[in-house]
Amino acid sequence: MAERLHEYHAFFHHLFGYPVISVIVYPFECKMAEPPLQEQSGDWLISYFDFKVLPLWKEKAEQYIQQQLIDFYALLPAMGGANKKLLDEAIDQMVLYYQDNQARLALAQQEIQHISRPEKLRILLNALKTASNENIARALLKLAAA
Repeated sequence: MAERLHEYHAFFHHLFGYPVISVIVYPFECKMAEPPLQEQSGDWLISYFDFKVLPLWKEKAEQYIQQQLIDFYALLPAMGGANKKLLDEAIDQMVLYYQDNQARLALAQQEIQHISRPEKLRILLNALKTASNENIARALLKLAAA
């Protein structure tokens, strides 16, 4: 996994010419890559690649809600301590956050009247996918600084 991430990192850095913050997000418990990736020949360090690892199941969902880190709310169900009460609170916060976008909110409210709870979550989390790249970049920078 670390080698593949290194390839993606180099590709995007070459393509766009900007620094790339590389993060592996693990939604479920599994064997994880360990940073840094190093290539050596004897004492010679040929290549050094550092990256962040985010095992979601070790994160505390409640902290993200308390800090209103809405850019991360799509990841809440995979976090430790996520439960119905916390996810309901997150949904309420997302509705308030996105209320300026009346089209997105109207669609969500219309759909919510007739659908099951899991489907409600899917609709609201899909709305997050259209969040600006700037918000996503800001969220990743917060993670990288942690």
